Amino acid sequence: MTPPSQTVHSLATAHIVRCLRERAGASIKPLVVGVSGPQGAGKTTLTTNLINSLRIEHNLRAICFSLDDLYLTFEEQNKLRLKHPNNPYSHSEAILRNRLKEEQWTKVELPIDVILFEGWCLGFKPVTSISQVETMTKGSKFGADFEQFTVENMMDVQSELAKLEQIHKLLDVFIHICAEDIGYVYDWRQQQEDSMREKLGDPSAGLDRDQLRDFVSRFMPLYLICLPELEARGFFTTEAGKEKHLRVVIGKSREVISSAMI
Repeated sequence: MTPPSQTVHSLATAHIVRCLRERAGASIKPLVVGVSGPQGAGKTTLTTNLINSLRIEHNLRAICFSLDDLYLTFEEQNKLRLKHPNNPYSHSEAILRNRLKEEQWTKVELPIDVILFEGWCLGFKPVTSISQVETMTKGSKFGADFEQFTVENMMDVQSELAKLEQIHKLLDVFIHICAEDIGYVYDWRQQQEDSMREKLGDPSAGLDRDQLRDFVSRFMPLYLICLPELEARGFFTTEAGKEKHLRVVIGKSREVISSAMI
């Protein structure tokens, strides 16, 4: 059981530093760390804080980017929405391989010790069996929210997930923030909407409750289909990846409930 004083940030920092020390002298390449977790779990906050703590406390240089940086263009998303109106896969792994014009580059001071890459579905492996997909989504407590999705919708997304393997191959370390109950995502999104309305001073801004429910529900099929495998087997499948995966389970208030090295 994780001591109450531990936070996701302290656990993640210790994990990264340990993995760096274990490979000291073995590689001059930056350590590439994948950070995964459901929407609202605190991934972006974690990566931002990690950059600061690694620099200040450990004299390490770190940079980060997100799966959200790889969204398709607005025009491409509209085309995808018309083709798959219910549950599209709206990222493009090809963007990782395309080079921006040099004047658009973000300037980074070398050397870099750690590269953090965060995304809500990072680590998800595709499930190719239709019967397995049906079994994993049937009888869910989110049943009413699934009425808009067909098995074909969900299988389309599963086929797109296979493209993430090109990203997965680049990861040296994996940090997974797990919600004790995936239903917390609805509450976390509501908190974000309420916070935005308060900052804007506009009670009508953002999504209303029905719109929020509809939006979050579009992510639930992938959670229900892919999370069990990631949580049961871990991210790495080879001996070299042993104890490179940190799993942190958090409660509704994002407090740490437990953690484990996998």
